[in-house]
This record gives sequence, structure tokens and C-alpha cells, in this order.
Amino acid sequence: MTEAHGVEDLPMPALAGIQLLALWERAAGRHPIDRAVDTIAAAFPDFDVESIRLLPLGERDIALLKVRRATVGDTLEARAACPTCDAEVELAVSCMDLVSGHEPTLTTWTLTEQGYRLVLRPLNSLDAAAAATATNPDAARSVLLARAVVEATRGRHAVDAAELPTSVVDEISRSLGERDPGADLVLEFRCPDCKSNWSDSLDVASFVTAELSAAGRRLLGEIDLLARAYGWPEPDILALGDARRAAYVALVMG
Repeated sequence: MTEAHGVEDLPMPALAGIQLLALWERAAGRHPIDRAVDTIAAAFPDFDVESIRLLPLGERDIALLKVRRATVGDTLEARAACPTCDAEVELAVSCMDLVSGHEPTLTTWTLTEQGYRLVLRPLNSLDAAAAATATNPDAARSVLLARAVVEATRGRHAVDAAELPTSVVDEISRSLGERDPGADLVLEFRCPDCKSNWSDSLDVASFVTAELSAAGRRLLGEIDLLARAYGWPEPDILALGDARRAAYVALVMG
């Protein structure tokens, strides 16, 4: 068993304005999985893109949250409809709290269950992309299972992942969650109206890339505003610091 060290081990720089614009421009029509890879590649342009695709999903999402924290800020604001009374509930979460305590994920490990010996690996963006093309949730789970199981044997006989008992598959899912906990970050909600409590998974790739794309779109609007007001070209406006650009925007807006 070996540990996987990747982008998540490096300090996370804030994305520059030109990078936010490029991510916004490229986001249209791209799946959140691809946008997640684009985002990490933008933060580290010299990092091998294929290696980013092969990052365990939890480590990829931890990296995304760190990039988000450095670029947008630490506080992540989520919204969900209460399952009891349908009220919209808001939740503020610290990105640092979500990523704290994360340990590098093993590249492979062995699980012994009910006479089966299983060699497993964490799921990555390529696996998620393959599952995304499945026709239904059951088919998607089958795709992920087949890709997570590197080897399955019982006694001296090889076993196809599709032939594993449901109870063994459940243990594989549990093991994957334990080894790469960042792949399923759970938010805890409480409705202020009816006092109901519930949990919901955070789709980090969709959430963070949508935020960064929106930040790029807002920046485009600021560039347009200042270019019209002062006649400045885009590179000069992007060269301004965030605080100074915001001050000029405020002056123009009156």
C-alpha cells in the first residue's frame, strides 16, 4: 500500500483575474468534472493535467476548496430546501473546517470480506466521468464498482466485480468512504422554522466551479464598466489590485 501525493500537498495560490476570466469563458457546456480539472490546472499551470484527473476524488475536492478559499474567501454559503416544510435554509461553512484533518489517500489497499480478497483503489475524475455517462444510477454504481476493484479473488479463483454479493459491495463502498473521506463531504442543516435536522452531500466540483465561473463573469462586468468610464484596456484593469479595482467601480457607480 502506498500513499498518493499530489496537488493537495502544495500551497494553494489565489487565481488571478485573467485565470478567472479564462475559466468562465471555458465553462460553458463543460461538465463540472472537467471544470474541476480545469480549475486545479489553472492554479498550477505546470502540473500534469493527467495527474490531476487521476487524483482521488477526495483529494481533488480538497484542492478545489483550498483554491476557492484562496481566491474567493473561506466562508462557503450553501442553501437547501427543508425536506419537512420546504423552507429555504442557508448554511455558512468554513472551507478550512471542511479540509482540516485530511490525510493523503492510499493508491491501493486490500480488503478481506466474507472469504473474498479485494484490492481496491480510490475513485478519480476519470471514473466519475465514466459513471456520468451511465443511463441510470444503478448502472453508474456498477461502473464505479468495476473501476474501484483492481482485483477480486475467492480462494484461488478470480471473481468479476459484477458477481460480488451485495453485502460485499456495501463493504467496498464503506471502505472507499473511509479511505477517501473527502470524496463525500456532508453538510448538516437545521431548519429555523420547523426545527428539522438533515444531512446533504456537498457536490464540491459543481459548487466551487460554479462560484469561480460567477466570479469571472462579475470581473468581466467590472472590466466593461471601467473600460467604458475611463477608456482603460483590459490588461491595465486586470493589473489593478482587487481593492483598487473595487474602489474605481464604486466611484463609477456613484
